[in-house]
Amino acid sequence: MPFTQEADATGDDWPRYFNKTLVTMIRPEMLQTKVPLLRSDVSATFDRLAAQSASASAPEWCVTDAFDTIYHLLFQLLSRIVGATEVSEDIHLARKMLSVFEKFESSNSTTGIIFPWLRVFTPSYILRMVLGTVLYINFNRIINERKRTGRREDDALQYLLDQDTKLDVIIKFQISAVWAALLTTGANGTWLLVLLASNPTWQARCRTELNHALSKHRTRPAQSATDVLDSLTLEDWESSFPVLDACLRETMRVAMPGAVFRQNTSGGDIPLGTTGEVVPDGSFATFLVDDVHMDPEYYPDPERFDPGRFLERGRGKKGLEITLIVAYFMARFDFELSDKQGNPSKEMPQLPGRNEHTAKKSKVPVYLRYKPRV
Repeated sequence: MPFTQEADATGDDWPRYFNKTLVTMIRPEMLQTKVPLLRSDVSATFDRLAAQSASASAPEWCVTDAFDTIYHLLFQLLSRIVGATEVSEDIHLARKMLSVFEKFESSNSTTGIIFPWLRVFTPSYILRMVLGTVLYINFNRIINERKRTGRREDDALQYLLDQDTKLDVIIKFQISAVWAALLTTGANGTWLLVLLASNPTWQARCRTELNHALSKHRTRPAQSATDVLDSLTLEDWESSFPVLDACLRETMRVAMPGAVFRQNTSGGDIPLGTTGEVVPDGSFATFLVDDVHMDPEYYPDPERFDPGRFLERGRGKKGLEITLIVAYFMARFDFELSDKQGNPSKEMPQLPGRNEHTAKKSKVPVYLRYKPRV
């Protein structure tokens, strides 16, 4: 089947269409135009945090639920990159859409996977149809308003509209791009801050790295830390924080269980070493990430949070949105684990179970207490 721009949302062209479109949206030159908007979103959220009332037990501290504040902020940033500007800039709409995406994630049905012919009779299938309708209504409203007013935005939605993409394909792309990114970026980005809050040594190393970057890029003595961060380019963000990058990679190792799938699209069978077995053309190979991430041969003392092991291995893929959030948060606040009332806590929240199929939010609130840095 030849590839077409108007790929059928359920057809064989979809994976190729999705990957090609997504790669276009996250090219460095595209991301560079988004950096000022991402900074603005991060600063606005932290301005609201700074304006919060003091905690009940510790007047010098404020308290936030990390898996509410940070997870929501990451959804905003992802919407900036692969979603719609209207969602990013409307807090209430963003929370509504985030709720829909989270319900999509929780409505997976094992029955529907094992018995596909039964899926239309499962409650989860009906729920997903309802959620899809909610997304359809909201995106259709945004699109119609743009057409009515002639408004154009430099965002993923506008790119798809300019390609005359059908609405059902737009919605499927939004679900695939935002949902998939949120499952990993949203959970891991929040767990990173939580793990730094519970590991003073690595938090201090990240602060040292941040201070070095601030000193390197400060152009005048009176320039504030946030003003310096505001001046960083995409290249600066991707090259200035190797310790933070190592902390993120270690967070992904300990907080992201599940399995990885790869399809053989080579056109022929792929031999598995010298075993005599093959992955047939068109078939999927899968393995548990714990077979590597929790194997003492690869990661000695695998239960321990030790980003140093990634500093030794070199750098990996950068998480721009997460780096922005953690850098600005550290520049503005001191922070540590606490309870809801602001009392300090030494109890590390329970990480996702190793039997989970992907990275997960904490099942209970995780509180950070924070105060402005002096």
